[in-house]
Amino acid sequence: MSIKVLVFDFDGTIVDSNELKDKAYFELFPLADKKTKEIIREISKGSRKTRYQIIKEILLALKFENIEKETENHVQKYGEVVEKDIVDSGGVPNAFEGLWFFHNNKYILYLLSGTPLEPLSQVVEKLVAKGKIPAFKKIYGRVDNSDERLFKEQVITEIIKTEGVSTKEIALIGDGPSERDVALKTGCIFIGISNESNNWKTNNDFPVITDFKELQSLINPPLFLIKNMKKEKQLRKEILNKVREFYQARKQKEKFIPGESYINYSGRVYDEKEMINLVDASLDFWLTADRYAKQFENDFAKFLGIKYCLLTNSGSSANLLAISALTSPELGKKRLKPGDEIITVACGFPTTLNPIIQNNLIPVFIDIELGTYNIQVEKIEKAISKKTKAIFVAHTLGNPINLDKILKIVKKYNLWLIEDNCDALGSKYKGQYTGSFGHISTCSFFPAHHITMGEGGAVLTDDLKLKKIIASFRDWGRDCWCEPGHDNTCKKRFSRKSGKLPFGYDHKYIYSHIGYNLKITDMQAAIGIAQLEKLPLFIKKRKENFKEIYKFLKLYENYFVLPQAEKDSQPCWFGFPILVKPEAPFSRNEIVNYLEDNKIATRMLFGGNLIKQPAYENTKYRIFGSLKNTDLIMNNLFWLGVYSGITKEKLNYLTKVFNKFFKEKL
Repeated sequence: MSIKVLVFDFDGTIVDSNELKDKAYFELFPLADKKTKEIIREISKGSRKTRYQIIKEILLALKFENIEKETENHVQKYGEVVEKDIVDSGGVPNAFEGLWFFHNNKYILYLLSGTPLEPLSQVVEKLVAKGKIPAFKKIYGRVDNSDERLFKEQVITEIIKTEGVSTKEIALIGDGPSERDVALKTGCIFIGISNESNNWKTNNDFPVITDFKELQSLINPPLFLIKNMKKEKQLRKEILNKVREFYQARKQKEKFIPGESYINYSGRVYDEKEMINLVDASLDFWLTADRYAKQFENDFAKFLGIKYCLLTNSGSSANLLAISALTSPELGKKRLKPGDEIITVACGFPTTLNPIIQNNLIPVFIDIELGTYNIQVEKIEKAISKKTKAIFVAHTLGNPINLDKILKIVKKYNLWLIEDNCDALGSKYKGQYTGSFGHISTCSFFPAHHITMGEGGAVLTDDLKLKKIIASFRDWGRDCWCEPGHDNTCKKRFSRKSGKLPFGYDHKYIYSHIGYNLKITDMQAAIGIAQLEKLPLFIKKRKENFKEIYKFLKLYENYFVLPQAEKDSQPCWFGFPILVKPEAPFSRNEIVNYLEDNKIATRMLFGGNLIKQPAYENTKYRIFGSLKNTDLIMNNLFWLGVYSGITKEKLNYLTKVFNKFFKEKL
């Protein structure tokens, strides 16, 4: 089979180690004429400018009209990408004259980059028009900061469709692991470019070149096939098919038997897709966060309508990172300092409270409302003191807090707002997803939550500075932002001065915060990808189950306080809270024991009144007013599950058990 299409990935710089100097410019410009090269060298010499700043100056120097404004718009739009792509050291890329051979021999050429290409593509088009480089059929670049591998896979898929070729008629030429992964995933041929960054040698399962001229020996005549990669892909396919069969065999054993089968309050709801993704990620054996993690972070942020998502190993860790990040010296006068106060509630899960204490901050407790079980918003402003710096509250059991009032207070007093969204994924306030209102918000992917990774969590923000600080605290407190398996992203690994360290100390081992290791594995994220696809269905089912339980329990509202949604909210309930009225002819313990004896799971509202837990006996805190309602909830409230694993069959059984209880008691 002949190779017909060549896809050149110019995402990384090809370095000639013999020519390392104070010069830096990126991949395409060795294709330019002598004048262009001289301009590049002059502009980039000893420079700390970004790729896009250099592009802009080159274009202006070459008198490419109408480019300045367009480039500035691009830089503004892709600020984060620009910031990461600083070009201030490196080397001179090798010659690309070999491209003309492929062009003249009628190969179809495509140009691909993992970074946005608006200004770069204009450079290429001008150089093509001047006859300085071969005409690429199309230039691809991401239009946002989405997952690089997924983008490249989509490009290959589009080329196959456009050119009417098979995968084995496409050769992808690149210098990074992402291109190799894309080739493996799509089935096209991969040819690696060796450079100092990847250190690829000849002992790989793919051919490696150091100059594009070497491609001629590989694809002319175009008979090269990567047998190892083909075999690996086939084996992977067979393994994943067996996983699908395994799931089907397990599924056939599941059956609900009323009175014998346990109705859990929550749990995993999955199919073969989660298991296939898990095994697929395991076969990659990258282990730490990689392609699945990047995809999840991108897709999850898009779902919630927020800019940045950072995965971590649990929702509790997410809360710890959220509060710890706000103590960073990089925040100046806005940083949280020991002794500062954070307004919260005592009725909830301990790891909403714990990070406040762990960072030597003082929790200020406000009571909650019955029915909504959220913070009494009207008391917040009165509870604020000179030391108050933040509000950190959860949307209780998925019921959104009164965000309108809280946001007004936050703005008036210049406070931080941290949303604990661990129990509220899919809930909305005035049509907007919770978790997208605060300066920072958190989510949990424990098996009991709306979607699961087994263990996992996420920290979300729209603020680029906060995102970087959170990432630093998550990743040991390091200053370096290189992805696992990558080095020298900043191009200044050995050429910076930090603190009292000697000049040139390895940036990979410079720490700007006292951080943790709270990262996630790619296997967990792989499960999350399949779960995220099911999330709309999960949300719908939770709402339906809540509605059904509310409908039959309304018959007994003389004995119960039934849950109330916050005004202007659309909760995606984590559970169905039931408060036994003090005057009821039975206690919470009586009905809870009855339900549990009949195989129906119940839960308390987490820690009840946390200050009465033994762990907090010697903790410093302040209470505003009383915690009367919190104590009532501690003594009288329990909740039932509404998750999508509760079928109509189980709901019918639940109804019968409640009816039987009341028949015996009344």
